[in-house]
Formats: sequence, C-alpha cells, structure tokens
Amino acid sequence: MTKEQPPEEVVPRNPFSQFTRKDHFILVLIIQVLLMGAFLFETYQALKIGDEGVVTLYLVSLGILGLVIPFFYTRARKLKLRIETCVLALVPALVVILLWLGTLFLNGYFLPEERLSRAVKDKSRVRTEHLLSRYDYEQDLLQDYLRLVISSRKVKLVEPFVLAGADINFLYEDGETPYSLGYFVSSRRQPEDKFLMEEELKRLGAHTFAIDEDRRSDLHGAVARGDLKALGNALAEGIIPVDFKDLEEMTPLTEALIQKDLTAWQMLIEAGADSEFLYHDLPLSVWAAGKDLEPDFLSYALEHGAYDGARKENFTYRESPLAMAILADNREVMDYLFSRGAYFDPDEFAPVLNSVDPEAAAYVSRLYGLAP
Repeated sequence: MTKEQPPEEVVPRNPFSQFTRKDHFILVLIIQVLLMGAFLFETYQALKIGDEGVVTLYLVSLGILGLVIPFFYTRARKLKLRIETCVLALVPALVVILLWLGTLFLNGYFLPEERLSRAVKDKSRVRTEHLLSRYDYEQDLLQDYLRLVISSRKVKLVEPFVLAGADINFLYEDGETPYSLGYFVSSRRQPEDKFLMEEELKRLGAHTFAIDEDRRSDLHGAVARGDLKALGNALAEGIIPVDFKDLEEMTPLTEALIQKDLTAWQMLIEAGADSEFLYHDLPLSVWAAGKDLEPDFLSYALEHGAYDGARKENFTYRESPLAMAILADNREVMDYLFSRGAYFDPDEFAPVLNSVDPEAAAYVSRLYGLAP
C-alpha cells in the first residue's frame, strides 16, 4: 500500500516577478515624475499667493525625493551604483534647480495685486495680512478691496485693510461709505451677518447713521419734511455723506429739487453736494432748468461749478440745461441762459425743437435771433 503524498504547496506568483530591470526602472521613474508633478503644481499655487515658506518646503521636499527614491530602488534591486540610479537622482535635482530659477521669474510674474486677490477670494486673513505688510499697495486699490470684503461679507478681512491704510469713512463715487455698504448688504441677508458687520465697522471707527428700509438717510427725511433746522444740524455733524443715494438713486439734492425747496438746494450745494450727479442719466443741473423751477435753482448750481451749456468739444444738446428749459417751456430759464451765453444751434437742437410746442421752439429761436 503506497503512502499518499501531500499536495504540493502552491506559491502565489509575484505579478512583478516577470518585470525586467528596465521595466522596474520605468515604473519607478513614472511614479517619481507623478510625485514631482504634484509638487510642481502646489509650488505654482503657493507662488501665486506669495507664500514663500511653502515654496521653500516644496523645494526641500523635492530634493529629499531625489535621494530617497534612488536609495530604496537600489536596495530593492540589490544593485550597486548604476546608470538608472543616477538618472533617478538627477531628475529631481534638475527639477529643483529649474524650479528655483522659475521662482525668481514667477515672483515677478505674479503681481502683488493678483496675490492679494487670491488671498481675499480664499478668505485667508493670514495671507492677506502677510501681503499687506510686505507690499505697498496704492490707496485706491485698498479702498476698492475694502469695499469688496464688506460687500461680500468677509468680516474678518475688514480690519487688515483698515490697518493697512484704507479709510473706514471713505466716500465712494456713487455716494456709498463702508458703513452704508455693510448695513445695506448685510441687512438683506442673515440678521447675524448684519450684526457682525455693523459691530466690526463700529469697532474700527466707522461713522454710523440711520438708514431706513428704502435707504433714505436723515438728510433725505429733513429735505422731504422741509425741516431746514434738522437739515442744517445733519450737515454740520458731517457724518452722513451729502450725496448718499436711496434705493431710487436719489440724493438729498435730488429731493430738494423735487420738493422745489430752494433753501435746501442751496444749503446742500454749499455743503458740497454734487449738482452734476446723474439722475435718470441727466445731471441735476440740467433738471434744475425744468418746468416751474425759478432760475435761482440753476444759477446757484452754475455759480458752484455746474456746466452751463457753453459750446465745448463733443457737445451734445442733452448735456445743456437749455434743452431742458425748451422741453419744459421755462422761458425765465431760457432768458437766463441766453444772458449767460449758452450755446444754441437749431440743427443740433433739432430733436428737442421737433418734440416741443411750436411756440416754445419759436421763442428760443427769436431769442437767439434766428427767427423773425
């Protein structure tokens, strides 16, 4: 009786055992290139935001990578110094050198403004403070970024820009201030956002003032009520921007014109209100020549620098108060503008003359001696 032989033990085959030395080398080289590609991408991102510390870390890591992979490859293959080991070591070394030279170039390519934009977009206060302390940004740029971080509710980024020199009470061209921006933007969102932004702006010294749901300030209210004392007090306090706009794009000076309040009109212009402020695409000084308005409205604006309709380069009739006076058939204002020498040409004013009462067209033509 024969003795039964035990089954032979099946040894699993290593899928890599059939690889040649060349195959192993190519595989390791591909892994190394992929790792270096990841390092290069992250280094590029770090350069964009100006984080030199991260760039240095990646350069050192690449250098270590160039030593570690060839070392383990040599040990695994039980090789002495061979050509493929040298290649694996030299590739990262060359990349490190090229990357170091590239940082010198890219440091100039990625402008400080672009790095600051990226830091603000990522809501990174640390990087924002780092960039603001390192570079001297222009005042206008700081004000624009202050507006951006307030409008986008980035509460933690407000202080770095104020400390860097942005004016917390700056008056923007559209009549907004940092406080009004924060109040209006936040009030349409979560109540806690409004509270946090308001508190931060107050803490940093922003001038606060009352704004109702229609964005009308105390200046608007005083003019609408005809309360000249309250208007004078608010102007003397100097906290509310004199050209602050409500939701209908009306400034307090626009309100004074609508109310036909000459005293309020004069008080506001004296306080610095802009009579050239656009309302429905026309300057207020043009609207001041409108229907049933006495010439004193227009004359006061002209005395304080408004355009009187004199001939100039690229003249258009829409800019001239005379066109509005003709449309409104306001003959007192026509007489006043004629006495000031306002420019008039029947051909250029044809769109106006063809759309008004013939008597108004005839009046202005006689005034300028162009009709019997």
